Amino acid sequence: MLLKLAKKLLPRGAAYRKILLGPAAGVKVRIDFAHQSRLYFGLYEYELAPYFRELIYPGAKCFDVGGADGYDALMQAKLSGDAGVVTFECEQRFADELQRTLDQNAYKVQVVRAYAGDVDSGDNITLDAAAQKYFMPDFIKLDIEGAEMRALRGAARILEQRKPNLLVETHAAHLETECIALLRGYGYEPKIVDQRRWFKERRPTAHNRWLICPGRRP
Repeated sequence: MLLKLAKKLLPRGAAYRKILLGPAAGVKVRIDFAHQSRLYFGLYEYELAPYFRELIYPGAKCFDVGGADGYDALMQAKLSGDAGVVTFECEQRFADELQRTLDQNAYKVQVVRAYAGDVDSGDNITLDAAAQKYFMPDFIKLDIEGAEMRALRGAARILEQRKPNLLVETHAAHLETECIALLRGYGYEPKIVDQRRWFKERRPTAHNRWLICPGRRP
C-alpha cells in the first residue's frame, strides 16, 4: 500500500537519483519510480542487507560478477571504503549503461565487458585470470542467471588460495546443490537465504535463492 502511494506522489520517468536508505544509501543509480521504488527506499533484496554489511568490510577488494544496473558494485564500493571493485557485465549495451551510472558517482569501479566462466578466451574470462590482471578479491558476488557453476570452476585458485567471502545467487535447485558441493570442497559452509515473504519481488525463475559463504579474513 505504501509503495503504491509513493508511486503516485513521486516524479515520473527514469532519472539518476540517490538511493535514500539501505546499505547503498547515497549512491546514485538510474531509477524509474514506476517499477523501482523498492530500490530507492532501500528495500531491494533487503534480505541480503545484513550479509553485505557482514561480508564486505573496510578495505575489502570486491568482484561484482553480474554488473546489471550498478547497484551492487556501488554498494560494494561504499561498504569497502572504495578499496577497489571490478564489475563484470557480459552484454555490451548493459556494460555501456553500467559505465554511465558509475560516472554519476565518485567511486573507483572498473567495468569488464566479458562472460565470467571456466574459459579464458575471447569474450570469456575466468575469475582466476581477472585476479591476476586486477587483484585477488576479498569478496565475490555472483548473479549470472544460471552460469554460477562455470564461474566458480573458473575461480579455483582464488577459492583455494584466498578463500574470499562469497554471496552466490542460484537460479535452479540442481545448481544450488552443485554449488554447495563445490564450495564445501573448498572448506565453505554455505548458508541458504530464501526470498522474503513481505514485499516479495518478482523473480525470473521459480527457484531463486542465495548462498552466504563466509571465507577467511586477511
